[in-house]
Amino acid sequence: MPTSKTYEKQVDQGLERYQERLLDFSTKYIEPAWKAHVDKVELPERPDSTFFTTVFSGYMEITKTIDALKLCQTLIRVSPPRSKSIMPDEYFKFLIGAYLQEMYILDQSTLDLCQACQQNV
Repeated sequence: MPTSKTYEKQVDQGLERYQERLLDFSTKYIEPAWKAHVDKVELPERPDSTFFTTVFSGYMEITKTIDALKLCQTLIRVSPPRSKSIMPDEYFKFLIGAYLQEMYILDQSTLDLCQACQQNV
């Protein structure tokens, strides 16, 4: 069974590959717009504008969710608040619930992005 460090490394590597792919995709989309701007010519409406917006929005949602998951992992590793009004077991139960919610959001965001990409292929 993989350790949490191994798992985190795999997640980070996967996210890095995902970011590289999005950068490649974005560059191909943005370069003509930048060239048109520099050359001071009008860029006609592109049929892939909606697709680019969908992919970029999906990317932002996924990375935001991954950041929230990392925050949950960090908070689980540190000591709970010392306040007497928050019991440690309630604190950890809340964090686990937040983590599971973020996992669900990640699952749905990834599924939505994949479906949007399939429709545009």
